[in-house]
Amino acid sequence: VLALALGGFIHSIASKKWKYVFISLGAYLIFVNFFQINQYGKTILHSRDMNRQYYSAIYLDSDPTPLDMSLLDTDEILPLSATSASNDKIVFNLESPMEIVSKYDSIGFIMKEEYDSKGARNKWLNVKAKIKSTFGMSSSFINCKVYSEHVLKEKSFRLFTPISREGEVNTYEFSFKIPETNHPFELSLFIVPSGEYKGKVEEFVVTEVNL
Repeated sequence: VLALALGGFIHSIASKKWKYVFISLGAYLIFVNFFQINQYGKTILHSRDMNRQYYSAIYLDSDPTPLDMSLLDTDEILPLSATSASNDKIVFNLESPMEIVSKYDSIGFIMKEEYDSKGARNKWLNVKAKIKSTFGMSSSFINCKVYSEHVLKEKSFRLFTPISREGEVNTYEFSFKIPETNHPFELSLFIVPSGEYKGKVEEFVVTEVNL
């Protein structure tokens, strides 16, 4: 029934002077449809966790980045102009690869240290990591947490993304906006499994970015 209505609409449009606009638009939408079917097959178009920012980042993108993937779990992302600022400061840089073995409710800490934001506004953390997960990747997350008696904020980022593979070294990147506070707090990043997790953190760099 709907096909008959669509056929009648197309027949009507074909006799109008702006039919070429309609043909161009239709061709574009057909292309988008096939492109997104391919993305869905690769799970880049997620069956459950889509949101506006993530969809915008992967729209007609055949090669999304780890930073794009982070938008499945957050709406915070640094502006492109801020990713290479001259006043960036390395907060943490893993000196050597770290084995992580966690079971159920245990936490695999990567870093945990006191941090003083000095009351500055619009401070961000940019986290880049290379991690090889050999077991439990699909149900494990990287957590970024700030905590004190004055402030608490935590975000989780999945290890299993459409561009990651268990048993291989995968690249991750995400942004985290530091809460505005005049008090120091504890900054920690760690891997949280829902069951058992085994892996190795090959590289892990936390950069402070001031906007």
